Amino acid sequence: MKLALHQPYFFPYIGYFTIINGVDIYVHSDTMQYIRHGWVNRNRILCNNGDWKYILVPIKKGRFSETINEVKIDYDKPWEERILSQLANYKKKAPYYTEVIQLVERLFERQYCNLAELNIQSCILVLEYLGIQKKIYKLSDLDIDINKIEEPDDWGLEVCKYFKGVDCYWNAPGGSFYNPEKYHREHMDIKFIETELIQYRQLKKDSFLPGMSILDVMMFN
Repeated sequence: MKLALHQPYFFPYIGYFTIINGVDIYVHSDTMQYIRHGWVNRNRILCNNGDWKYILVPIKKGRFSETINEVKIDYDKPWEERILSQLANYKKKAPYYTEVIQLVERLFERQYCNLAELNIQSCILVLEYLGIQKKIYKLSDLDIDINKIEEPDDWGLEVCKYFKGVDCYWNAPGGSFYNPEKYHREHMDIKFIETELIQYRQLKKDSFLPGMSILDVMMFN
């Protein structure tokens, strides 16, 4: 069986869902440290002029070492209305605007205790929309012995060993800190999955920006 482990992102790009679709077990690493200016609370959508802009979930100021499931969303700001307004760019040209905007509205129907909870729910809604059914877990719910975690690439290995029958770990490209030999010694294969970003028609006929939020992909396909 194949397993993947990744931080919960906010409406991430299609490669994130490529990996979920390809594995048997997926684990949201909600207990990892929140990294500012990453993809945990923002992503990219298109502007009318063909350029891109961020959709952003504002967070409350906290400790530098906060984990993703400790980060609080700033509900004093009308960020849900702002994101819906930003997505209105797609209304006239995206054939699936109505379906996608309804999905986002469903996500915004309630408030969430922390950023991880919001992102995991957004992932669940997208998987349902795409018809992808997988075994999904949160790292915070697993009884992993953190004393065995000495290096960053130990997380993937220990989570794989937690589940019976897992013999292959999938990760996104760029995992330069992973030591494949460490996995092979435990009879575990490790693969870095590169997603082919196939061009599709976006807001402007003569331009294509790859790697946008999954929302952009669903708007047109």
